Amino acid sequence: MPSTALLKRDWQKQHVYMVQYPRCRTLPNLSPWSLKLETWLRMADIPFTNISNEFKRFSSKGQVPFVELNGRQIADSNIIIETLKQDFGKADMDSSDPKQQSLNRAFSALAEDHFTWAMFAMRSKTGDNFVMSDDGWGRYHGTGLKRRFTQFMMKRMDKKFGMGRAMAQGMGRHSADELHEIAKEALKSICIFLGDKPYFGGDRPSTIDATMFGHLASLVYRPTPNGLLTKYVKETYPNLGQFIERVKEKTLPNLSPWSLKLETWLRMADIPFTNINNEFKNMSSKGQVPFVELNGRQIADSNIIIETLKQDFGKNDMDPSDPKQQSLDRAFSALAEDHLTWAMFAMRSKTGGFNFALSDDGWGRYHGTGLKRRFTQFMIKRMGKKLVTDRANAQGMGKHSPDELHEIAKEALKSICIFLGDKPYFGGDRPTTLDATMFGHLASLVYIPTPNGAPSQFQLLTKYVKETYPNLGQFIERVKEKYWPDWEETCSTMNMNTHHKKE
Repeated sequence: MPSTALLKRDWQKQHVYMVQYPRCRTLPNLSPWSLKLETWLRMADIPFTNISNEFKRFSSKGQVPFVELNGRQIADSNIIIETLKQDFGKADMDSSDPKQQSLNRAFSALAEDHFTWAMFAMRSKTGDNFVMSDDGWGRYHGTGLKRRFTQFMMKRMDKKFGMGRAMAQGMGRHSADELHEIAKEALKSICIFLGDKPYFGGDRPSTIDATMFGHLASLVYRPTPNGLLTKYVKETYPNLGQFIERVKEKTLPNLSPWSLKLETWLRMADIPFTNINNEFKNMSSKGQVPFVELNGRQIADSNIIIETLKQDFGKNDMDPSDPKQQSLDRAFSALAEDHLTWAMFAMRSKTGGFNFALSDDGWGRYHGTGLKRRFTQFMIKRMGKKLVTDRANAQGMGKHSPDELHEIAKEALKSICIFLGDKPYFGGDRPTTLDATMFGHLASLVYIPTPNGAPSQFQLLTKYVKETYPNLGQFIERVKEKYWPDWEETCSTMNMNTHHKKE
């Protein structure tokens, strides 16, 4: 259970006590975040001692791994690493070049917030029997009938819990085939980013190498429901397999940004479309909004929709054909969609930032009048806050404090700013799918009002886009002017089908 009480009472100064799940036979830890952190500690040559959490000790945020250092607890692998870099003078492990820092952050998000969630979702759908086998964690649960009963119960609970988190994060709504493609494309992008370098940062290992090793090794050394993905790492993308072995030898083991993104893309692609109000109750077969209907079939998930429409309408030339640029686009899309926006969701869930959604300027006008509206708003606010909080906690961002979320979002914005540079669009001189993605998520940050009484950090994020990183603010205005000439009309009339093409 979550706790701030120290597990190591007789601690030594400047010695790290890492609390993680027990060992297993095929790789040191089934948790990619634990494997990542222990690998980083070994790379950094920081003295540490492992402590088993015995499947019941968690950080104050409910996370594993966590560390104890000099009498204080630190949770979340990324925050732990940043803290230890400062405390042990290890900042020189990582690149000081802002562009390389932004690339590392984007590809870390691709691995941690995108690829690994696809693997979690795939395992939750197919039954991850390995976890409770003797090679996994089965040996820690007694013998004979007691073990078999415990294994049976743990499998049931773990599958339900895993599926619940995967559904909340979003990946769990995809089919096994779709998840396979998502994971495959992520691996391809990571492969291209590594190239022929020995490490992702160049000639020496850095934090991103620990991150990539933790997540890639968890795929390769843990039995997978789809053996093809492991085969890709070993054969199709051999540099990834070689990287894993290299590290092993060295260290051992709308208001919806997605709706806004999709409609912006449709406008960019000049594809004829009609908006339909889902009336807060019509969802796709995956439980998602937005979704589209085309030629008698339903297509869900903004990324899958775009890829399908590109094929059906011959719009592949919208995006770069260069594999390296494709990998960059995929990584920065993940940084915006699976990292920045979840940090914002988590911050709003903690500060009442979703009250705007039920105001008259948001969706409040659709819920009757007078007492009926006030009662409906009250109930939806309560249910909506719980839903968003639960999803943010399941995804992981909800476990952070507003200060931590502010830093996470700020660093993501900084990386996106550097990647855009002085180009008019992320793809160069003409907009691509990545520009629609970035516009959807950045515009949602800028134009959804900051809640009254919200922490100053929340308000600063909008200021960063407009002032600190002015190229992002200019980018938003550029896309608005070109593809949303009806922006004011749409917002004032709430008409879902205004005329967006300039005469």
